[in-house]
Amino acid sequence: MDALFERWAAYNADKRARNTIKRYRASFRSLAAFASQRDARSLSADDLFEWAEKRRDVEGVSPRAINKNDLVAVSSVLQWACCRSGGQVLMHNPARNLSLDEPRVVRQREKTFREHEIIAILKAASAIQQDHAQPTRSAVRRWCPWLAAYSGARIAELTSLFREDIRIECGALVMDLRVTKTGEPRTVPLHKHLIEQGFMEFVEASGRGPLFYDLKRH
Repeated sequence: MDALFERWAAYNADKRARNTIKRYRASFRSLAAFASQRDARSLSADDLFEWAEKRRDVEGVSPRAINKNDLVAVSSVLQWACCRSGGQVLMHNPARNLSLDEPRVVRQREKTFREHEIIAILKAASAIQQDHAQPTRSAVRRWCPWLAAYSGARIAELTSLFREDIRIECGALVMDLRVTKTGEPRTVPLHKHLIEQGFMEFVEASGRGPLFYDLKRH
C-alpha cells in the first residue's frame, strides 16, 4: 500500500495540489496500518469497508469525513492503479462506490461566526504576547486570525506565507498566497488596519523564509 501510494504521489506531484497529496497520504497510512502492509492487490471491498467502520467506531471519525476524505482518497489512488499510467497493477477498484451511511444532521445554528464570536477571537489574537522561545507559535496566533478576517483566506494558506510573499504592488501592500486549496496562487491586498497594528514591523523583523513556522522544526 505504501509503495503504491508513493508511486501515485510521484506521478501526481505536478498534477495535484500539494495539500491534496498530503491529505491522501494520511488516509493511506491509516489503511496501510489496518491492512498490516498487505499487497494492495489482495484487498477487497469488504476489507475496505471494515477499515472504514474501524475509522468510525474505534477512531471516532465521522462517516461524512470518512466518505469525503478517506474513501475518496483511496478510490482515487486505486482507480489510478487500474489505468495504464498506474501500470494496471489492479484489475478493478474495490473502493469504487463504497461509502458509509451518514446520519442526518440537524443544524442548530448558522455556520458563520456571530459578531460576538468574531470579537472574542480577534480580541484573543490581539492579546497574544511574543513567545521568545517559540516565536513562530505566538506569531501565528497573533496574526493569522486577523489576516483571515480581512482577506477571507484559509488558515492553511496564511500559515504557508513567507516573508518574501509580503510586498508592494502598484503602491499597495499585498500578500502572495502560493499554497491554496485549488493550487492556483493569488494575490490579496493587506488591509490598512493590519498595518496600523504593526504587521509590517513583524514582517520586517522576521528572517527570510516562513513567517509562521520554523523550517528547522517543521
